[in-house]
This record gives sequence, structure tokens and C-alpha cells, in this order.
Amino acid sequence: MTPDLINCCARCSLSKRGRRGAGNGRRRSLVILAATSLLAGCGTTGKHLLLGTAALGTAGTLFGKFSANTAGIQRPKDPVYPSRAFVTEEIFKSMIYLARTDSGVIVIDLGWNGADDLLLQNLGKLRFRVDPSDPATLKRATVHDIFGVFLTHSHYDHIQGWRSVSQRRGRFRWHADSSYRRNIYLAKPERSYLLGKAEFSGPVPKVTEHLVAALTHVSVQTDWGTLRLLRPRRPREGQVKTKPFAGDTSFALGRDTLYALTVPGHTQGSTAYIFRNVMFAGDALTTGTPLFLFPMPSWAPWDWGRMRRGSWAYADNVSQNRKSVSELREKVERLPHHARPAIGCIAHAICQGMATPRERKRFWEVAIDRGRK
Repeated sequence: MTPDLINCCARCSLSKRGRRGAGNGRRRSLVILAATSLLAGCGTTGKHLLLGTAALGTAGTLFGKFSANTAGIQRPKDPVYPSRAFVTEEIFKSMIYLARTDSGVIVIDLGWNGADDLLLQNLGKLRFRVDPSDPATLKRATVHDIFGVFLTHSHYDHIQGWRSVSQRRGRFRWHADSSYRRNIYLAKPERSYLLGKAEFSGPVPKVTEHLVAALTHVSVQTDWGTLRLLRPRRPREGQVKTKPFAGDTSFALGRDTLYALTVPGHTQGSTAYIFRNVMFAGDALTTGTPLFLFPMPSWAPWDWGRMRRGSWAYADNVSQNRKSVSELREKVERLPHHARPAIGCIAHAICQGMATPRERKRFWEVAIDRGRK
């Protein structure tokens, strides 16, 4: 068999794999869940039994989409500056946020399994007027409208739409292009993790990376035996264009400003973004249970399901994360009054109000003070 024919077979195999992606993705997620739930132990707060954690996590995998509460952070019907938030239907229901700005469409995080297809579908649903005064200039967004991607962190479950914004020519050829527009913005320490040059310290992310590596091999039969190909789970140098920032910064996007506030600890480059009065905290904050994520209303007398610092099982450095979350509150309070968040969201589509003094106090009280217990 010639090399060209081998390449053709490989392409066919990958193409069929793409069509089976949704089912395979869910099965792969369930395998990862079964392994990592053992490491999650008693959960974030130390109050949940292992069996209950695993059972709730499985339910979250199957039904997680329905517990996402993203309505308050999106404006899909805005004729000029629409925004959309959606989730990948896997463990943790990882959220992707799209918004049209004067500089182009921005994306916050890139989701888990099936993210490429979902990203393209939701870009098509993001309709905006090119000329604000002319309804006839309405168009659907495409990947070519994307100005940049802003990553809260680069754990596997938040980067899987990277191929849609990659420096790719055709399906299989990669190239470096200095004029490439779809940049990935992230904190400088995070770049080596994104490109697979460094390994996470948190037990669950570390095990997940190895499991995914074992589960993403593609086998192709040739005259010389079985050819094993590895579908890249992370971008490599030259496949995406990264724009690292060294610390807290802001991005002027025409009428909008996006604030990037570093929150190291969950990963060394974890970042919270504040955009249109929404704080995207990534996983620097999480909820009371590590796998099954439901929001709690501001009036609820209990804290189960509220924002708090992340679990040891997922974080590189818990004490550093605790300190960073305390500092995040101070950074937010120093922002211009009109830019302060009215709602806070974690990367898994759980959002809670921060608009009133009572809501802000409750939000930070649980996240900082009670999160230390």
C-alpha cells in the first residue's frame, strides 16, 4: 500500500469517527467519570459520600444540559451586539460564550466533547447587523468573524473547540501565519499547559489527560499491519496562535471592554474575565458538589450548590487558589462602577446574582469565608 493510500485510509477513518463523535464522546466521558470520581473522594466540601458523588456525576453527564442557567448572561435577539451561551452535553456541561463586538466575535472557553460542531452551529445562530442602522445588512456569524478566544484555563474540558479556531489549511494541513486573526488569549503561565508542554498537578486533570490519550487512538488497517494514529487532543506549537498576557489587563473592543483578572491556583494561569457585567470565573470558583452542578437562589438558607473555591482534586494549588479568590474580590471592587459584575458564572454554566449589595455579600461570603472550611 502506498503512503498516499495509507493517508486516504486514515482520512476515511477520521471522517467516520467525526460522524460518530457524539456517541463516542459520551461513552468516553462516562469512562473518564468512572475513573476520576474515585479521586474526587468525598467532594469539595467533605460532606458527600463517594457513592453519591459518582451517582450524581453520572446523572450530570446524562442530564447536565437541563441544569445550565445561562439565560441571564446572553442577548441572542440584540440586532447589533448579540451574545449566546451554550454547553457541551458531557460531564460538567462545559460552557462556551459567544458575543459580537465592534472588533469581531469573541469566544470565552472552548468546551468539551462535540465543541467544534456546537461552536459552528451557535455561530450560525448569532445573527447581527453589520450596519446598525440598516436591517438589510443582517448576517450570520462564522469562524471568520471571530476576533479572539479568551481561555479561563486549559483543562481538557474547556479547550476542545480549538480546531475550529486553529491555523488550519484544509482538514489535515497546519501552517503558521503571522497575520492570522483568531488568536487565543490566555495568561502566560497557561500557554505551556494548552500546548501540552507541561502537566497539571491536580489529580483528576492529570488522570483525565492520560485517559483521554488512551481513548483517542485511531486504528487503520494496512498491508503491513495496524497503523495507530493519535487524534490530537491538544494543539501543538504552530497549530494555534496564542497571545499570552503577563498579568491583569483589559481589552478594548470598541464600545465594550473585557477585563482579564488572573486567579492562579486552580491552574497556574487561571483567569477570570468580566464582560458586559458578567464575571466568567472559570473553575477558580465551583459549587458545593464536584460533579453535579445546580444553582442555588440568593434567598436559599443553605450553601450547597453555591460558589466556593475549588476542590483539591481538581486544583494545582488549593491554598494559592484560596488566596487568589480573596484577591479577586478586591480587584473586582476596584473596577469602574459601571463595569462591575451583576452576575457571576463558573465555567460549567452555573450563574449567581451579584447585582444587589445582599447578593454580592452572599456571593463572596460563601466563596471566600465559608469556602475555607
